Amino acid sequence: MPGSEVYDFVEAADGFAEVFPQHKYNVVEILQQRGYLVAMTGDGVNDAPSLKKADTGIAVEGASDAARSAADIVFLAPGLGAIIDALKTSRQIFHRMYAYVVYRIALSIHLEIFLGLWIAILNRSLNIELVVFIAIFADVATLAIAYDNAPFSKRLLSGTFPNFGVCPFFLDSFSPSHLDHSSTMIARGEMGVSFKTLVS
Repeated sequence: MPGSEVYDFVEAADGFAEVFPQHKYNVVEILQQRGYLVAMTGDGVNDAPSLKKADTGIAVEGASDAARSAADIVFLAPGLGAIIDALKTSRQIFHRMYAYVVYRIALSIHLEIFLGLWIAILNRSLNIELVVFIAIFADVATLAIAYDNAPFSKRLLSGTFPNFGVCPFFLDSFSPSHLDHSSTMIARGEMGVSFKTLVS
């Protein structure tokens, strides 16, 4: 088959059987070139290259040392239930991260407006005690996000973050690490995962 037909065939397929290690690697590579984020499970030495190539390599319970070394995630429990539990937990974490980013952006906009009006109307700067109080109060409020009963999405997390730019002055209250992480997530605008069943 021509190259384009192979790509279309791989993208439309639900699974593959009796494939060689090179075929697994090619499937992962083709899906990545089509813009998918690819996760793959494996347990043998021959799965190591594909696990390393995939965006998320998952070594199942009882996997070889080579597969464990190449994988990003190693499951200690048998069965596919561990994958489902991991997806639920990761989507709950993503929900908390999303809530945190929205809160920090909204808080930054609020503070910019408040400080701008304060200086423009009263023509004076804030007391240092008030600045410290605002900073501490804003950080304490974010602790609730880490312990809330976050739901997990039952659909693919695609397009959750819109593709938009955020002015730097809206993000003044971010630390450099938060700004880098959040801007990366917003810039990507997509968190999708493609699962293809590869049965050797």
